[in-house]
Amino acid sequence: YISTKILDQFISSVAAKSKFSASLYYRTLKAAFNKAVIWSYILENPFNKIKAPKVSKSYPAFIDYNELQLIITNTAKPFLIPLFKTAFYTGMRLAELVNMKWNWIDFQKNIITVKCDESFTTKNRKERIIPLNSTLRNILSNHQPKVISISRDNYVFTSANNFKLNEDFVSKNFKKAVWKSG
Repeated sequence: YISTKILDQFISSVAAKSKFSASLYYRTLKAAFNKAVIWSYILENPFNKIKAPKVSKSYPAFIDYNELQLIITNTAKPFLIPLFKTAFYTGMRLAELVNMKWNWIDFQKNIITVKCDESFTTKNRKERIIPLNSTLRNILSNHQPKVISISRDNYVFTSANNFKLNEDFVSKNFKKAVWKSG
């Protein structure tokens, strides 16, 4: 038998080390015990009597234009520079950037439509529209392949050998450039 007191002590001991971990344990265990109630393994969820640990809201980190320029200066792989700039000007998630195709971009309407398909789904499973400012429009126009027969289903950002980029590869290279930039 697991008592409310034991669970409360466990969450408190974890919270002493890490508020975020305590919050994660709390949510996970509460959900598991809720399922146990639904399945009639227990009568009541002991977490109903335990307060959730307070976690201070953190704001996402962001960089300013000067920091972007410094990162770009320290980017070892030049084919990643347009991706980093697009990330800066749109706020798109990494998965969205590496899966972005040319058919998402409408240069006439000055918009990017983040689309879901059989190979990619957005985090919230909803498509959304991002405006193209003149700076980003120029970046993407200059990045567009010059070959007339370009397929609109091709990825916008690819490796130097025209292979689809891997999220880990992009992330590691961005972190290297950030670290090198100080």
